[in-house]
Amino acid sequence: LVKDSKVRKLIRLWEENLCDAIQVSPHPEEGKFYVTNGYHRTQAGKEMGKEGMTCEIFMDLAPLDPEDRRLAEAKLFAKQSDAVERLTAVQKHSANIILGTKENVLLHELCKKYHVNEKPIGVGGRAVLHNTVTAMSTALKIAKKDINYLNDVFDIVCSAGWNNGTNGFSDNVLYCLEWILEYHPDSVKEIKETLIKYFRGVDPDIVQAKGIAKYPMRHKSIAMTLEVEDYLHEVLGIPYT
Repeated sequence: LVKDSKVRKLIRLWEENLCDAIQVSPHPEEGKFYVTNGYHRTQAGKEMGKEGMTCEIFMDLAPLDPEDRRLAEAKLFAKQSDAVERLTAVQKHSANIILGTKENVLLHELCKKYHVNEKPIGVGGRAVLHNTVTAMSTALKIAKKDINYLNDVFDIVCSAGWNNGTNGFSDNVLYCLEWILEYHPDSVKEIKETLIKYFRGVDPDIVQAKGIAKYPMRHKSIAMTLEVEDYLHEVLGIPYT
């Protein structure tokens, strides 16, 4: 049984075409190659009985003095991602829809249902963020849950008109509404009706500011959630969780 969780995950999800070449450094004085990048992939390959794996060999390190080579190998390992751009959730979204990834498909369908932009329109500083899911990673986390309230969150935001601004689908708003609905599953209908009526007359930044003023030692999203729960407790008698 493989104990390393990363190796177990690689074995479970192994797909050859998604693996980069293992990077190795030759040590001619020992007659060996040392893995500088791809140790877990190497271990997973061994566990699966692979007889060979594609490697990128850094031959220019072979002639170096062992200590200089050790420093060069350390640099290769520590700096390997510095020149690589990590794909964002927004960049991967369209591809994941094609692949049928559950949370991406659900978000896509909700954006069509509520006529909300999935991505900013335009580029850089000229991008239009109005009526846009600006916190896609957070939305996808909510959609990925076995029991998720993303449709209800969209309903509240859009019915209250918060989607017409640039912060209606921010991290703090999404976390706040999802937590409130998740903590009070027996009162979802009443909560939605009450919050839609309340939110239509106030900007999301004001609700957040009230929470921060009341709970200055808490994180912004938590402070906003507590403020909204206080309001629901006062208006509907919703119990604190």
